[in-house]
Amino acid sequence: MCAAILCLESSGTLCSAAVSGFNSEIFIQSEVDQKHTEVFIGMIRRALESAGGSADKLDAVAFGNGPGAFTGVRVACGLAQGIGWALNLPLIPIGTLTALAYCHRNVIADGCRLLSAIDARMHETYCAAYRYENGEFVEILAPCTRKPEEITALCDDYSIEYVCGNAFRVYEKEIGSLGSVKLLSAEDVNASMLMPLAQQAFAEGRLTSAENASPLYVRDHIAMTIKEREAGLFL
Repeated sequence: MCAAILCLESSGTLCSAAVSGFNSEIFIQSEVDQKHTEVFIGMIRRALESAGGSADKLDAVAFGNGPGAFTGVRVACGLAQGIGWALNLPLIPIGTLTALAYCHRNVIADGCRLLSAIDARMHETYCAAYRYENGEFVEILAPCTRKPEEITALCDDYSIEYVCGNAFRVYEKEIGSLGSVKLLSAEDVNASMLMPLAQQAFAEGRLTSAENASPLYVRDHIAMTIKEREAGLFL
């Protein structure tokens, strides 16, 4: 039987919550840009109620710990910590790029290489590369930032066969032709993508405490200059 887990994801412009382990698995999502905190609590309540569960019956809380928007990953982590402390629950940090890759585990063969890339704003992407082995995605390139124009060269360097992530939608023109590399999806990360990894982590006991949970940051530039704000850029 599945553990009762609440998953929270807000690393981008989407804010989402997923619940499993009760009567049904529920996923709720909203495009809220930078207003995650205004909708997250109500979204969690609705998800739990729709799933036929309650917060006091949860076994764990999972959250997308990044990389992603600086504010967004802090919101998901902070909310997960608050719930964890209040209910004495363990937490499960899930990498956003790994979750994207894991969604495609049933459509690629053993030994294949996949690159996940998402919009990092500031005309950059967050990306990571994996080799699929025995049902697991083994990291061959740790999460990092790259310009969209560098993605195709990165695919060549790591012999990438498949790619996924919203960077291929947001920066389609800048990335250009992928050649023989196959685009599996250009989706944003959401809470439902975290659930399989969260259930696996719970079953294997790979948990952390609210005190020790933290976001994953791969970019040092976390504050905008006046000129950058005036130009309409944001993190």
